[in-house]
Amino acid sequence: SSRERGHVLTAMQLLEPARENGSRSDVEKLLLDVAQRTLKLSGEVRSFGSFTNGLHNPGSDLDVTFLSASVQPDQRAELLRRFADVLESRPDVQHVTRVSRAALPLVKFVFRETLEVDFSVNNRLGLRNSELMATYCRLDSRVAPLVKTVKAWARSLSLVGTVDGCLNSYAFSLLVLHFLIAGAEPRVVVNLQAMSSEGLQIDGWDCSFQSDLSGVVRSSNPNGVEELLREFFEYYANFDWSTTAVSPQFSQPGRPTNNVVSSVWTVLDPFDLNHNLAAKCSQSFKVALVDKMQNSAKQLAFGGLQSLEVNTKAVAGDTLLKFWISHDCRTVTVSDIASFFRAYNLERIFQPSSRWGNCFLQFASKEHRRAAMANNERYLGPIFLVLLPTSHRAMSEESETLVEVSVETGCSPPPHRPSAPWVASGTTALATRGNCLRTNGGNKIPPNGGHFDRRQGGCNKIGRSALA
Repeated sequence: SSRERGHVLTAMQLLEPARENGSRSDVEKLLLDVAQRTLKLSGEVRSFGSFTNGLHNPGSDLDVTFLSASVQPDQRAELLRRFADVLESRPDVQHVTRVSRAALPLVKFVFRETLEVDFSVNNRLGLRNSELMATYCRLDSRVAPLVKTVKAWARSLSLVGTVDGCLNSYAFSLLVLHFLIAGAEPRVVVNLQAMSSEGLQIDGWDCSFQSDLSGVVRSSNPNGVEELLREFFEYYANFDWSTTAVSPQFSQPGRPTNNVVSSVWTVLDPFDLNHNLAAKCSQSFKVALVDKMQNSAKQLAFGGLQSLEVNTKAVAGDTLLKFWISHDCRTVTVSDIASFFRAYNLERIFQPSSRWGNCFLQFASKEHRRAAMANNERYLGPIFLVLLPTSHRAMSEESETLVEVSVETGCSPPPHRPSAPWVASGTTALATRGNCLRTNGGNKIPPNGGHFDRRQGGCNKIGRSALA
C-alpha cells in the first residue's frame, strides 16, 4: 500500500520545516551568468514564491525572474527563447521547456535532476506578492504552517491545477489569508494593504502594504494551527461564493467582500484586481472542493491533525500529460503519437473517441513526464503541441469520451471499443479491432524530442512508412 511505501504523512508531519537543498543560489548564479556573460544583458536575477517566503513543501517549484529595465513586455518571449537555447547546453540543466503562449511567458527546466524551476522575465508583481505573503508570515507564526498544510492537502487530493478547472497553489494561499483576516474570530492577522499609505505602483496597480510591523497590533485569537485548520475548512464549506469574493486587499472581519466580478467563483489577486484566479474553476471542482473540506473538518474534529493524512506521492506530482486533438489532425495516428513519445517511457494512451478532444498520455514516472514536457510548443505532424500536466481525477471526468490504448505490442484491445474518426484509415491505428497498437522499433526519438526546424514551423515528422 502507499502507507507501506511511505507516501502517506499526517498533517502534523507536514508542519515540519521543509528543507532547502541549497540549489536556489546556484540557480540564480547560473541564470545571471547566462544573462551577463552569454547574452550580454544588464539586470538582476531574483527568486520569489514559496522558496523565499517559507511556504514551500516537498516538490515545490522554484520561481525565478530576470529583472531588466531595458526589456519591454513584448520582448519577454523572445528573450526567454534565447535563454532556453543557452540553457539546453548547460550540464546542470535538464528538460528545458518553452511556454511562450501563456499570459506570462516562462521557461521551465530541471536543475541537477531534482529541482524544478519556472523562469520568467520582469515578473515584478510576482515578487511583490511573495513579499506580501512573507510579511504576513512574520506578522503571525501560524500563517506559514496553515498555508503549507492547506496547499499540501489540496495537491494530495488533485485539487490543484488551472488546466483541470481547479485553483492553483497560490490561490489556496489566498484562501487562507482571506480566512485569517475576515473569517477567523477574532481575526488572526490585520489587513496590511488597508493600513498602507505608500502608494507603490507596479504595472499600473497599487502594490503598497504595511511592511513595518513594529506598530501593528497582534491577534488575541488563542487558537492553534489545528483548530484554525478545522475552522478554515468549515468556513469555505459554507462560503457564499455567489455574493462574496475572496479578496485579501479588501478583506475585513465581519464585512462581506462584495466585489464579485462574475457569476463564477472569485479569488482576486491582492494587487492585480483584473486577475481572478478562480475564473476557470469547473463545476465538478467546486463540488469536490466543498465535499473534501466538509470531510476534512469532520476528520479534524474527531481525530485532530494526526487523523488528516496527505499522500505525498500525489503531492510530488502525477504521470499524465494531455494535449488537444482537433478535426484537422486526422492524419496523425496513434502510432505516430506512440513513436514520438516512445523514448520517454510512455505506458498508455487515452485518445478521444470523437473528432476532437483531449488526448491523455501516461508515463512510467514523474521524471519521464518531465522529459516529455520538453516537447511543448513543438510539432507532431500538423499538431502544434501544447502539453499540459494533468491528473487522474481530471482524466476520469472525461472517461466516457476516451478510448484507452496500450502501447505494448501484442496486447488485446478493450472490449466494445468506440471507433476513432480522427484516425486515418489504412494505418496501424486504433480503429482495427483485431490488433493493439504496435510502435515502430527502429525509428527512435532522441531524449530532447528530435530536431525541429522552428524557422519553418516543422519537425522531423514520423511518416506512415515508419509504422509497424
